[in-house]
Amino acid sequence: MKDEILIKYLLGEATVEEVTLVEGWLKKDSANYEYYLDLKTYWDQSKLLELQPAHDYDTDAQWHKLKLKMGPSTVKSGMASATADMNETKAVAKSGIGRIVQMQYWKWAAAIAVVLLGCWFAWNEMQSANNTGNIQILTASASPLTDTLSDGSIVTLNRYSSLQTPLEFKGKVREVTLEDGEAFFNIVHKPSKPFWVHIGPIDVKVLGTSFNIKKNGNQTIIDVATGKVSINYKGKHLILYPKERTLIDPSTTELLSQRNQGQLYNYYVTKKFIANNTRLEDLVNILNEAYNQHIVFGRPELKDMRITTVFSKEPLEIILNVISETFGIKVIYNKDSIELK
Repeated sequence: MKDEILIKYLLGEATVEEVTLVEGWLKKDSANYEYYLDLKTYWDQSKLLELQPAHDYDTDAQWHKLKLKMGPSTVKSGMASATADMNETKAVAKSGIGRIVQMQYWKWAAAIAVVLLGCWFAWNEMQSANNTGNIQILTASASPLTDTLSDGSIVTLNRYSSLQTPLEFKGKVREVTLEDGEAFFNIVHKPSKPFWVHIGPIDVKVLGTSFNIKKNGNQTIIDVATGKVSINYKGKHLILYPKERTLIDPSTTELLSQRNQGQLYNYYVTKKFIANNTRLEDLVNILNEAYNQHIVFGRPELKDMRITTVFSKEPLEIILNVISETFGIKVIYNKDSIELK
């Protein structure tokens, strides 16, 4: 069905034959009726769709706007049926009534241009409104925050971290953005609807996995607990498996994986510090972060000492006392720091 006939039908200016044609077309298929209702909705609601007399129409301007907004391919398809009518108009003009028909043709062509342009604007407005209204920012302040996403996936944000996520996942993918800090993800398995985490220029794709992402200044650290993740960064690609991690910063030219000793990275989820042949420096760095302290080494060689243990999140003094007795080192409490030597 030609759009210009539908528009004439909407305006009540269709001939008897055209009315019969349109009504038969509407009854023929429910999809035709839905198309007509959509067209009528855009026609009624858009401020751009207020038709004026034919002599007031600037048709060239309307098509120029349409071409700028929708591109040549869309305009071409929208004009396909109108081109055939142009040929009919030329033929009728030879019979002596061409002037009237030609004016009518340009009126409907202009109307179609405005309808298409109005539909384009309306669609973009609806998309913008949907996207804006569907976004939430999860933020953890002085304590970690655990929340369940709309698909059932569970995310835990470490202190002072924030995650942008939809209120409801729509479309063929699930996407979130870690804006700052650190988050542990436990993702529901949905092969047909992959889950993406964006961290600046880094994209992490998962199907059903638990993993941790830490954004620390310019450095991003990704640890996998279960399953696997696919990482894309500046054209580079890497797959991480359980107990593997990767570190990415602006100087990274190649994505490399390494074994992760223990599970210190998710202490804020498990409430435990799990060390498995872990460097003492790595444990101390996590303790500094968890307890907001400044523990330093008085002897550099202590940093590479290995420890295998599990600490519950108990008072720092107790943990440091165990470390002191295990390695035979002293713990000195200064005003602004704690020194191991």
